[in-house]
Amino acid sequence: MVVILEIKEGPAAARKIPLTPGRSFRVGRSIRADLALPDDQVMSNFHFALQCKDDRCRIRDLQSRKGTFVSDRKIAEAPPHDGGEIAAGQTRFSVSCEKAEGPMSLPSQCASIAPPQSVTPLPVAPSPQPRAGAPVLMPSKQSESPNVSATPQERLLAMLCGEFQPLYAILDAAVEPDVLKVLYESKQERQSLFDGEEGAQLAHFAPYLVRLTQESPLLEILVRQAWGKSWGVYLTCGLPLQDLRAHLRQFVTVRVPKGRQAYFRFYDPRILRAFLPTCRPAENKQFFGAVTHFLMEDETPDTLVRFSMTSNGLKRSTVALAPPKPTETELADTGSPTENAPSRSM
Repeated sequence: MVVILEIKEGPAAARKIPLTPGRSFRVGRSIRADLALPDDQVMSNFHFALQCKDDRCRIRDLQSRKGTFVSDRKIAEAPPHDGGEIAAGQTRFSVSCEKAEGPMSLPSQCASIAPPQSVTPLPVAPSPQPRAGAPVLMPSKQSESPNVSATPQERLLAMLCGEFQPLYAILDAAVEPDVLKVLYESKQERQSLFDGEEGAQLAHFAPYLVRLTQESPLLEILVRQAWGKSWGVYLTCGLPLQDLRAHLRQFVTVRVPKGRQAYFRFYDPRILRAFLPTCRPAENKQFFGAVTHFLMEDETPDTLVRFSMTSNGLKRSTVALAPPKPTETELADTGSPTENAPSRSM
């Protein structure tokens, strides 16, 4: 069984968060809270904490301004009953137990995944190198050609709003301080892929999963300001945000030689472009899960790279975002207005 904290009412209603047994889980408005709810204007920066053991949780108020309530009773510390309601700020929560699903894991040929044992920053795993005998992934023979009358940003935005829905992005706060600034100003629902105390201490360097609807103002901001700067990758998936986060969290850390553990920054487009072609079909199938496409910039931002899982395995295709440059022949045929204009005799 796994203990679930569910938001029943409030700005972030309908979210479900699995709690790690034995760890203190802090809820509040602050970015450093394990569950950050910045849109609840009444909640304190660190409002209350939950600590679970087996199927029970103990709740503790963190000297919040307005207090924490369990079943409408203000408490300093109390164990809520399974399904009992917690109120903090403008948000109401419930605690319940659900049957845990079996953990997913990558095959042994790929790096093994294990949760970090401490919050001490881990080294970054090196970029993967093709192993001997690995299949060479060839791009599709005919890359897609978007409408040549639009700008590259307009073409990209049209595709992300159209054929690549439902759309998510994984944004890397370690790349650029503006990543967090843009995320929090957008007020878009997002979740760090780091968890617990690790997530609190590394909040300013964490990868954030964010849902991008067709109407999302954040999507246009990312296309116009962040494309080509390695802020992260896009992906299409029909899962709810919390379920997709649970899947992606399996790949955040890896075992490296000598049994050491490192963060695997697969959400860096430079790493993901190199990593996916080195994996065997079963490994890619495990990595994709319910994800349909991984989308990212190429080495040059005028090309979109798409990785997809097909019945024949991994497929890599590209989309040219910039209009093709005219050839020398086309320039010669067209000429300049002056060159093509008829001469006037005096």
